Amino acid sequence: MEEIVSVIPLVYRPKSFGRRDSFTIICTNERTVFANFTGKMMKEAVNEARAQAKEEGKGFFGQWGAQLTSTSNYHQRYWEMKPDEILAQTESNFDLPHNQLVKLKVKKKVSHDEDDFQVRTEMQYETANSKYKFMIDSYSKDSVETLKRIYGEKVKT
Repeated sequence: MEEIVSVIPLVYRPKSFGRRDSFTIICTNERTVFANFTGKMMKEAVNEARAQAKEEGKGFFGQWGAQLTSTSNYHQRYWEMKPDEILAQTESNFDLPHNQLVKLKVKKKVSHDEDDFQVRTEMQYETANSKYKFMIDSYSKDSVETLKRIYGEKVKT
């Protein structure tokens, strides 16, 4: 039976001119599902949070605070969904069966200048025919260890 074993939120896929598509990566014991977090979904999450806060009797600032955290917690719902439901959520969602994954390159990227210092994680999923590159605006050894537990020897750091 297919089970979700990890959910990696706040992941993005770089596009041209500094734009990016937001994703959540859902790892099961059989495959990885890449769930696109669309603008429409962001609006729905914000509206749901605002309505719930209002229902709880919170004022303007309580509702505003709920809105701010709504998108960062959106990924929690994937723990309760079936992988096929997640896959069907948007046309831009896709999956990668573990047996098709040839290699997963995980790199810690550090960039800095006079005013800025950034540490990011770059992940490149490779199959025989395709490469899928994703970034996370942080780096966590725990996340890398989780990926190694899921994909084993296919993870290259």
